[in-house]
Formats: sequence, structure tokens, C-alpha cells
Amino acid sequence: MSGRASAEYRVVPQGQAMLVHAAFRDFQGERIGVDFAVARRDVEESAGAFGPRRADVAALLAACNAEPRCDRATLAARLDRYYLQRGWATRLDPIGVPHRYVAIDRLVRRDAPRLRSAAAAFARLAAAQGASPERQQDLLLAFVQSALAYRSEPVAADSHGFSPPAQALGQGWGDCDTKAALLAALLLELGAPRMVGVHVPGHYLLGIARHARKGDAQIRFGGENFVLVEPAGPAM
Repeated sequence: MSGRASAEYRVVPQGQAMLVHAAFRDFQGERIGVDFAVARRDVEESAGAFGPRRADVAALLAACNAEPRCDRATLAARLDRYYLQRGWATRLDPIGVPHRYVAIDRLVRRDAPRLRSAAAAFARLAAAQGASPERQQDLLLAFVQSALAYRSEPVAADSHGFSPPAQALGQGWGDCDTKAALLAALLLELGAPRMVGVHVPGHYLLGIARHARKGDAQIRFGGENFVLVEPAGPAM
């Protein structure tokens, strides 16, 4: 069932804020409307602080080459720190070659406070319905699935194919990992239960520690069951 046909997402700049209006259908087919503001500065800082830049990496290499005592281990440590500051983590493959990847958990924690007004709007919406925490989670899931368009950013130059949560909210679109991070940040700001990111070949989704309902798929991690949720959309 497509949720995008009847959905809308508008961002109107107004001074130092970005006013967002979203309309979508929940999983029962009810049309939901929500309005909130996002600080322009939060969106810009979210985007500007993410991702390694080729010029920065080149500068680190040049600085190391100019220092007699900067060996390979020193350079590697500096690069690791730089990447982590920019939202990327590093792991070594089986033969010791560093592999860089987006540290989604770190970016979720960093951006969650920037989404406070959006999360509060959904909290008020759920409270007005006398809704349970699960209903609140479902509203956010339907919002991310359907109100935000599915679109991938090409990976080229200094573009990394991922938008951190506040940037995604400001632009109104994202692909699977961008949408999953946005949903996780909104849930985190609302005090959601434990979550895990689930990376499978070519896709990324979330697991939430919540009561499983009929038809839910689950995984077990760290001795705990997590219900799989699919933020990608646009579909329910």
C-alpha cells in the first residue's frame, strides 16, 4: 500500500526558522497533519559538520609529511580522530586495512536535540489521541515512511550518500539509512526504548525493543528481542 500518493511535505523558510508542514496517512488509513519549526542553524550545522572533506584529508597528509616524527601510526590516529569528528568511524578489515563508514549511532545522538520541536509536535499529537507509546512510535514511523520522499544522494566528490537527521528533516527526503537515522533520532528525543541499527547488503533499517504484534518480524541481539521497522518508504 503506497503512503506517498496522499502525503505532502512543505518547508517554508521564515527568518531563522524553517516551518515544516507534513500530511500523511497512518497505518489505519487516517490522515494526519503536523506542523513544527526547525532552526535553520541546526539544519545547516547538521549538514556542515558531517562527512570528511578531501581538502581536509589532503591537509592532514601534507602536515604529516612535513613533520619528521609523523609516522604511519601517528597519521592513522590523526585521520581516525578527524573522521570521527565528522561522523565517520573506522574499523580494520581482516588484513588490517582501515574501512571508513558512517557512524549512524553517533549522528543520531548528536542530532536528536536538534529535532526537539519536531519530536514535541508528535508527542502532543499522540497525547491528544490518548495514545500509547507504541502508537506514538507508529505515527513517527508512518511520517518518516510516507511524508518524506525517498531519494538517494549520489556518492561523488564530497557527497557521501547520507544526510544526518536534522538535514534530512530540513530537506524533506532521504534514502533508507538517512530515514532510519531520522526516525531513530526522533524516537531517541522522545525517550524511546532501546534501538539497534540493522545493516544488510544494500539496505538499512531499525530494530526497536517493543512488544511484538502479529506479523512483526524480530531479531535477537545482546539477549534482547527487537521488532524490525522499515523507515524507507514511501509505502506502508
